[in-house]
Amino acid sequence: MKKRKNITIDDRNRWITKWEKEWSAGKYEPFIKTGDVASFGTKHKCQGIKSKRVHHFLSKNEYLFFVLLEFQPEVIEIYEQFPLLPVTKTLLISEALEIKHPRYIRTTTNMVLTTDFLVKLDSGEWKAYSVKAAKSMGSKRTVQKQIMEKTYWEFQGIDWCLVLDRDIKTTASANLSLLRHYASPPTESSEIITSWKHIFSKNLSANNRYQTSEIIRKISEELEIHYAASSSIFFHLLWHREIGFELNTPIELEKTASELGIFVSD
Repeated sequence: MKKRKNITIDDRNRWITKWEKEWSAGKYEPFIKTGDVASFGTKHKCQGIKSKRVHHFLSKNEYLFFVLLEFQPEVIEIYEQFPLLPVTKTLLISEALEIKHPRYIRTTTNMVLTTDFLVKLDSGEWKAYSVKAAKSMGSKRTVQKQIMEKTYWEFQGIDWCLVLDRDIKTTASANLSLLRHYASPPTESSEIITSWKHIFSKNLSANNRYQTSEIIRKISEELEIHYAASSSIFFHLLWHREIGFELNTPIELEKTASELGIFVSD
């Protein structure tokens, strides 16, 4: 898709109409996709584990936060690049706050503002999140936009949170970025996976001073599967919380199960 440029009011309204029609039909498409805009960050797309649709992220920070959200069991729906509509509402907010409403570059067309993430919890509660680099908050204009966004969600009765990159780029985030690759069921049968978990549980109590890689190897030999398949099952069970671990400790298999804080969930 070509980058959006020279945007007119008709262009904007056409995009809004299309988005609202899809939203009303129960189909979600982010209002801004990776192909729509130039970005100074690392743009990224990936298939959602919970949503089963393609998600669009305009920066690496957004992707990392998305992974954190996907891992939370209470998060059931994640909508990225969610539009703040109608535009008349954000215009009223900008006037009340005496902040100039953002416009599309090199035009006089007022922009559709978006929130990085709108999330639904299993309790039925909604939360909105804006993901920003800490250094960007030194810009007065960036702060103004954040105030507008926060005010919009306050009027909706929805909590809004600012998330900074320094709170995302953590050991936990690195661990989950690794584990997410193993979220889909391994190619091994469900019987093998169940047996693997049972054997791991027994080995854990008897060999918790062994390197985790050694326990994984022992199970691969017992089940007569490759070590790579055995480790994939291990990572899969970690992602799905069937095996617990210390999220803020790097997942290094040469460490013992005790060092990784590993335990088997019921």
